[in-house]
Order: sequence, then C-alpha cells, then structure tokens
Amino acid sequence: MTRKFLALLVTSALLAGCGDNSAPKTETPAASAAASQTANLETLTVGGEVSYEPYAFKDEKGQAQGFEVDVMNAIAKAAGMNAQFIDAPRGAAVETLNNGTFMAFSSAMSRAADRLETMDMGQPYIDFDRALYVLDTPNTANLKTLADFKGKRIASHKSSKGNIEKIEEMGATPVLSDSFFLMLNDVTQGKADAAIGDKRIFQYYQVKYPETKSHIISTGEEKRQFSFGVKKGNTELLKKLDGGLEKIKADGTLDKIIEKWFGKQD
Repeated sequence: MTRKFLALLVTSALLAGCGDNSAPKTETPAASAAASQTANLETLTVGGEVSYEPYAFKDEKGQAQGFEVDVMNAIAKAAGMNAQFIDAPRGAAVETLNNGTFMAFSSAMSRAADRLETMDMGQPYIDFDRALYVLDTPNTANLKTLADFKGKRIASHKSSKGNIEKIEEMGATPVLSDSFFLMLNDVTQGKADAAIGDKRIFQYYQVKYPETKSHIISTGEEKRQFSFGVKKGNTELLKKLDGGLEKIKADGTLDKIIEKWFGKQD
C-alpha cells in the first residue's frame, strides 16, 4: 500500500490529461450573452505563489489551480468581478500591492500581526494548525496521541524550526528532509513513524490518495487563519471582497471548495 502511495506521489506531477475529441459545441444565445456580460466585469488581479500544492499550483497545461485559486475566483464572482490569478513570489506581496501590480494577494498568508502592519487583510476563509500524519501500518496504526511518539522518529522540513522544536518537546527524534514530498517519502519507506506539518496539506493527501489509509493527529496548538491581502488603506476594495466572501460562506460555496480540496470536515 505504501509503495503504491509513493509511486503515485512520484508520478502524479507527470500525468498528462487526455485530449477532448468531441465535436465542437455550438454556443447558444444565452451562453453568448453570459460570456459577454462576464467579459465586461472588472478584473481582479490576484498575485500568489503558484508552487504550493494544494493552495496554488500549476496543472498540466501550466494554468493556476488549487484551493486559494478556487476561493479567489468565487469571491470575485460573488463581488461582481473576474479574478485573474498570476504567479508571483510571496515575498513580493507588499511591494506589488503598493505599486499596483496586483489588486489582491493570496498565497497561504496567515493573519499575523506583523503582516497586518504592512497590508490590509480580508476576513479569514480557512483555518489551519500543526498536525502529525501517520500511516495505518502494523507498526504505526496504534500511535494515537502525542505521548505515543516519545522515542519515535518524526519527519520534518529541515527549515521549520517550530516543527523541529515541537518534535523534540514530544521526546521524539527529528528526521529532516529538504521538501514536503521527501517527508512523506521518509514515512512511506519506514524511515520515520510520522510527519509533522500543516494539517490541511495532510488532509489534501488523504483526499488525493484515498487508498492509502492514514490518520491525522492535531498537536493541540492554537489554530491560525489564512486570508487574502490588499494594499493598506484600500478599504473600498477590502469591503467589496469581504462582501463576496460573506456571500460564498452563506450559500455554501466555500464549504464545497474546502471539501473538494481537504475532504469532509468535522
């Protein structure tokens, strides 16, 4: 099972979509009118780092996809706009908002106090916390609480100081990796008993590879929240986008997007 999971991880990025050989569809007057109306809407330019699966990453055609891409598209639609998601480094968020390159920025950004000093941020659209990802193998399926990991090995990204400190606090041994994929690789190959990181990413892998049985254990720390940012002082746009967010929360659209990428929520 774990070998299959590892193989899927390795090959998933290489899979190409099949071509559509169906006959061209004739556009109806209603569809043409809708397309024309959409084309006349204001464009919301959204910057974000399109290399962070599942939040924003490229499909086989090089187009942006992911949880935050879907969320910003839905917010824009509800606010009477069209969203255009453009790849940009997260470190350039403040600069590109200030110089007008982007109207909004969405790149797995938490509503941290220091970030709120440099940009205005919308209401949160999802929360996240630190968690352990454990495969349900004979050797690890019985690991259910943090106390169970004393003396165990836990994979972590080598640059995550907080995760490494948490592992040591639990009395476990860090197994350091250069990437998230390599963390999971260490778990599937039995080099680590669990991996530590963003709970949402682990939920995404459970959705993506349902045949690989696993469980997730929260570390019990305070949850943080993701949201989009706009130029500081742009209260008009902020109000408009927050209004769109409220609409997709109320009509269930946001819940559907969350379930699509992270599975059913408790």
